[in-house]
Order: sequence, then structure tokens, then C-alpha cells
Amino acid sequence: KQEAAQAFLADYTPRFAVAFDPTGMVADAYHVWTMPSSYLIDRKGHLHSVHRGFFDADKARIEEQIKQLLTEE
Repeated sequence: KQEAAQAFLADYTPRFAVAFDPTGMVADAYHVWTMPSSYLIDRKGHLHSVHRGFFDADKARIEEQIKQLLTEE
């Protein structure tokens, strides 16, 4: 639900674009059952990793994965 997402984003302001799918088609396509869920996709469009939920302890590891993907061609 958009209200739940907005409440979460009010506490954790991301430094990237966040899109909302009011139809839920994307959530169905990726079998999203946990919010927030993050999907890291490489430049070729391949799914690199899935992160379900948000845990401060995982932040550094996920940031490193993002940096690695950004350096790949």
C-alpha cells in the first residue's frame, strides 16, 4: 500500500528514485511479499540479488553490491 511505503520513506530517505506501482503488477511479477523489497539488476538486465526487509546491519553490504554493479560494464 502506498501509505505504508510513504511512512517508511519518511524515516529512511533514499538517495535514489522510488516508483510506486498502483496496479501491483510489478509486485506480482517479482513475487514481492515483503516490504520493503529491493532488487539489484545489472546493466544487462539480469537479476543480481534480492533483499527483503530492511536491516541496518545489511546496509554496508548492500551498498558495496550497488557500487560493484555500477563499476561493471
